[in-house]
Amino acid sequence: MNILQWKTSFIKEYWEYKNYLFWLPLIMSVLMIVIPTVSFILKDTSGTQWLELFKNLSMTTDSPQLASAFYKLTMGIFVPFTAVAIIIQLYYFLACLYDEKKDTSIYFWRSLPVADSTTVIVKLLTGMLFIPGILLFAATITLAVFLLAALVLTIVLSIGFDISLWAAWLNAEIISAIFFAWLNLIPGSLWLLPLFAWLMLASVIANKAPFLWAFLPIIALLIIEVVLVNYSLLPDFYLAKSLKEYFAISDELLLQYSNGDFQVSNISVNVLLAKISVVGLFLAAIFLYATYWLRANRSHA
Repeated sequence: MNILQWKTSFIKEYWEYKNYLFWLPLIMSVLMIVIPTVSFILKDTSGTQWLELFKNLSMTTDSPQLASAFYKLTMGIFVPFTAVAIIIQLYYFLACLYDEKKDTSIYFWRSLPVADSTTVIVKLLTGMLFIPGILLFAATITLAVFLLAALVLTIVLSIGFDISLWAAWLNAEIISAIFFAWLNLIPGSLWLLPLFAWLMLASVIANKAPFLWAFLPIIALLIIEVVLVNYSLLPDFYLAKSLKEYFAISDELLLQYSNGDFQVSNISVNVLLAKISVVGLFLAAIFLYATYWLRANRSHA
């Protein structure tokens, strides 16, 4: 394995999509820091309400409640970044193989001593892990800024107002909340792998409008299934139910894990793990192999 080839390939993907992988997370982080800060300053100029809130917090001894509250605060920062990451992922997988045909750069990239299999794997890992990893890192930095501000505030309150929030820091389980936010990355990526692989296949097939190549076949099959079921040629909706069962997260599934011995922070991880299926991974493998075969053997003229 040529480590330099892999490293260069990942760097290439980053520079091609730098606007989405650097500037967008940076802008989001700045906005998520500035807007709450301005709101905090303008909400109560006298500070009376905030001092009362901090006094109540200093007297709180319910450790599970504090941990749950901090986890919700962490998710309040991580969820917007995760949502944006998913949008960027969908766009990336639709464009990653289509754009190189559109601007004919594929001829240059294929002239380099980099195997088509390496290119496909690098693009898959970039979309699956690298893109959401960058957004999660931006969310972590944003949270770290808030924690630093909270630390300064804690010191000021402790010295100037005799309000101690150190117990709240100890009971908030900060590291655990951040760890579980990152822990969703792998199971979430594996759950959505069939979708990502299908979008890559549409990207390599399409000469125009990869979005239509990705979604029109599914829509057409669903319409055909509706017609067949309505005319009693099929006993039930198989494709529609399979798609709904795979991608939808039911209330029953959430209750299954929230009623057990799971902490709030564990629920999302276990739900995502439960959504991963062997059939889904098998279909993803088929789509990825088809993507590799088409890139390696198809004429791109």
